[in-house]
Amino acid sequence: MLTVSNISKVYQTGSLVQKALDDVSLSFRDTEFVAVLGPSGSGKTTLLNIIGGLDHYDSGEMSIDGVPTSCYSSRDWDTYRNHTIGFIFQSYNLIPHQSVLSNVELAMTLSGVGKQERRQRALDALDRVGLLDQAHKKPNQLSGGQMQRVAIARALVNGPSVLLADEPTGALDSDTGEQVLQLLKEVATDHLVIMVTHNADLAQRYATRVVHLKDGQVTEDSDPFCEQANEADQENKENKENQDQKEEKDQKAHEVAQKQRKPSMSFITAFMLSLSNLWSKKTRTILMAFAASIGIVGIALILSLSNGANSYIRDIERDALSQYPLELRTSTFSMADSLATFAAMRAEVEDPSEDMITEQQMMGRWLAAAKVNDLASLKTWFDSGESGIDDYVRTIDYGYGLSPQIYLLQEDSYRQVCPDQTLSAFGMSMDDSLSSTLSGYSMGEVFYQLPSDDELYKDDYELLAGTWPVNDTDCVLVISGSDGIPDFVLYAMGIKDAAALNEQISAVVSGKGNNAEVQRNQVFSPQDFLGISFKLLPAYEKYEYNSGLGIWIDISADSSRMMEKLSSAEDLSIVGVVKAKEGSSYGILGVGIEYTAKLTERLMSQAGESEIVKAQLASPDVDVLTGRTFGEDASASELSLLDLISIQPEKALDAITIRWDLLESLVPEDVAAVSDTLSRIMSEFYWKGSSKTLAKTLENGSALLGSIVEVDKQQLSQAFSLTLNQARLQELLASMTGTSSSSLEVNLNRFGYADPDSPSLVSIYPRDFESKEEVLNILERYNAAMEADGLDDKVIYYTDYVGALMGSVTTIINAITYVLVAFVSISLVVSSIMIGIITYISVLERRKEIGILRALGASKRNISQVFNAETFIIGLLSGIFGILLTLLLQIPINAIITTLAEQDGIKAFLPAGSGLILVLLCVLLTFIGGLIPSRKAARQDPVLALRSE
Repeated sequence: MLTVSNISKVYQTGSLVQKALDDVSLSFRDTEFVAVLGPSGSGKTTLLNIIGGLDHYDSGEMSIDGVPTSCYSSRDWDTYRNHTIGFIFQSYNLIPHQSVLSNVELAMTLSGVGKQERRQRALDALDRVGLLDQAHKKPNQLSGGQMQRVAIARALVNGPSVLLADEPTGALDSDTGEQVLQLLKEVATDHLVIMVTHNADLAQRYATRVVHLKDGQVTEDSDPFCEQANEADQENKENKENQDQKEEKDQKAHEVAQKQRKPSMSFITAFMLSLSNLWSKKTRTILMAFAASIGIVGIALILSLSNGANSYIRDIERDALSQYPLELRTSTFSMADSLATFAAMRAEVEDPSEDMITEQQMMGRWLAAAKVNDLASLKTWFDSGESGIDDYVRTIDYGYGLSPQIYLLQEDSYRQVCPDQTLSAFGMSMDDSLSSTLSGYSMGEVFYQLPSDDELYKDDYELLAGTWPVNDTDCVLVISGSDGIPDFVLYAMGIKDAAALNEQISAVVSGKGNNAEVQRNQVFSPQDFLGISFKLLPAYEKYEYNSGLGIWIDISADSSRMMEKLSSAEDLSIVGVVKAKEGSSYGILGVGIEYTAKLTERLMSQAGESEIVKAQLASPDVDVLTGRTFGEDASASELSLLDLISIQPEKALDAITIRWDLLESLVPEDVAAVSDTLSRIMSEFYWKGSSKTLAKTLENGSALLGSIVEVDKQQLSQAFSLTLNQARLQELLASMTGTSSSSLEVNLNRFGYADPDSPSLVSIYPRDFESKEEVLNILERYNAAMEADGLDDKVIYYTDYVGALMGSVTTIINAITYVLVAFVSISLVVSSIMIGIITYISVLERRKEIGILRALGASKRNISQVFNAETFIIGLLSGIFGILLTLLLQIPINAIITTLAEQDGIKAFLPAGSGLILVLLCVLLTFIGGLIPSRKAARQDPVLALRSE
């Protein structure tokens, strides 16, 4: 039973006070058809809204089954409207973008009825009002009477106790109105129906009770519920209910409200409501989503280009540069230390208070940053198997700073091509001792050693002619991808005349111009190079023991002895010609002639069995080439004349004195002839400066000439002053005389021997790009173990130059990306603001829908959910549109990049993960942008919302 007791409601607008209800008391039976009549402004609709819980009274009390509602919370009122009240409006108030069936189901959706039950009950309600066949139509496809019957079905479907009808026939013709009233009369047999109307005739004919209102007061009641009314009056008059009784009733009200399930709108319901609304405005929705996607497109394109560039860098490192080994050398430079050194030097240069540092000081400081690696200990650790590195590498090659002595023999002449001597006219040929100080660094420009594991390179190269090396003395010619062969390789193979090149270079250096005949380029086929052979002379074969001096003598200047040895030396032949396969921009093999690692191993092993190496190992403190202790200074330096005249011939001659006593003891039978010859040569050289004449004479003379020359170091310093500073001079002197820089290691290196357990170079070939990172981790663990044991001298210093270089480029690209993304993100903020404005417009457009949902029991939170779902959908569409537009734009962008870069390596692409993140970002930003409008929607007054159009 529903009772209103002394209800008053006042509306105040400024200073105007309007009393809509004035001390109204009414009691209603559980089943009756009550018609409320009265002129406009009499309070009929206000009374209906208060009974329906859409509006609240200022004073008095409304009780439901004896339970007062004055203690109801907002959620309690929502539950009350959802379970107890069914609304029927004059203007139907159906949601236009929902189907008839969905409109009827809506109240049950809020009350949590299951899908199948909800659909069946809705169909039953439609069948009851005669509209079962119209279930899937939209409201605008129905007539006025049909829409009103849909409203009745919606009001009945949730089983309410009370139906409230506000002018249900006001918008209908008389016949249709009669049908609706007849239907309401039938409903009133088991429901309380309260109808507000202006039509007294219809009220008299269909209603079982008529209540008249005027100026907010009840003026007439045709069938009052007297017993309850008298009880209510008596209660008000006597105020017999004390505070304890009131609290007890309040508690009862709460218990009743708690028994009823609180209405709640699921996200799916809110989503479907918003989706259907947006779908009803497809064009606007699409344009809005497209506009909001512009920011995402900008960011997605920037990320695509950045990912493309980074992927290209990774591909280079993974597919090409990762093939190159990680090289560890006995002497290395820490990139961090070097950069710190240069930074400190630059700070000194830029500080005017400090003296300017010289180039030599700068070089000295940089050299001081060099680190020495104990590769012998590292090799021992690798060989022990404790490192676990074998799981991540294809192979580990060890280098010992040795180059095979390879010569090109042509008729009655020879020329050393490894280490290369082609540029002797420049004075660039370097003594073996100096070469050995650069341990591990190849000094040859033509010959290279193949990796020990042929699987490292065979798959990446195409065999153009012949075969890959099989024997130790086989080698292969590697040409460039464009089938080009550098001139140095052609000179080394004797195809081009190296002597003519020397003359041409000498002419240019002396300032006489280039008068030599240009050697025209020739066209070769791969087969032309097969069978070209060289002479392989072990390094120790260039030394012979002189019993008279008790030392070993270098016979490399004795052309006749060298010809004799080279004639019987073994051949090194080209058996194949290869080039990198098409599509491979990089190759692990250098362009030139590649010999096998087995050849180096064999030569080193043979050198270990040679007499000179055995003699040197037997006397590790004595230089077998001079007979002096290593490091011992000498008053006279045995200096090669050819080396001197190639640097500063005119001045160098003044520093040279012939030791006639030594010469006389060596060649007593022909002292006069030798003296005359040398005097003539020196005189001619002094006046003409003809190094060629002197060189030719010395080649035909004694191999011991280099040991009978005294050098005045002071004059020699002046002789070198035009080309070398003092520090470099001393270094060169040491390298040529063997007085200070000669050591056991240097000499053994000269003789082609090194300790197999003490490499000067470790080349680690990872299995793949990921394995390279594991290798670096293993080295870091090794260093950590050495430091923990206090063995700092065994710590390995290295720099992954490829990784550092690529990492720097990637860092730069990422930095640019972040800046551009930050710039473009402004458009996302603008998009969010636009979404907020559009959502607010949607709130204004859907005010009536808000009122309908509130009348059906939707809470303020449910209303927020509806509009939050709408912004979610718009954000989702915007993100998807943005990603799709990005994918489409990538097609012409990649075509442009390919055209400009002239290669297919760089392609912009957006990873799926990045695309998903951007979509979620778009959803989040649009959701945030719609929060304020959705809260605005939730605060809408349902009564005012229902009146809006």
